[in-house]
Amino acid sequence: MGNREEQTMGFVEIGIVWFISSWLVFFPLVSRGTVTQEEDGHVVPGSEASAPIDHQLPKKALWAIAGGALFTFLFWLGMVSGLFAQFIDLIDYTNR
Repeated sequence: MGNREEQTMGFVEIGIVWFISSWLVFFPLVSRGTVTQEEDGHVVPGSEASAPIDHQLPKKALWAIAGGALFTFLFWLGMVSGLFAQFIDLIDYTNR
């Protein structure tokens, strides 16, 4: 296998990975556990029947932040341990 320099992640790379992974965790959580006014049986006059009663966004945002941090840590661990470099070395680019 070839010689590779040690791979590290700077603060900018860590921030980018965390930001993207937090959104990827947040999007599936947005609709989870949300109860609409129609499902509850009490629709406020002048509002949409599909409006949520309690959206729980702060709780979901904390889960997304924690999930993004966990994914970022695992990604960082793969970078500094050289695991990703080993996967790249397994690909044979000569027979294309």
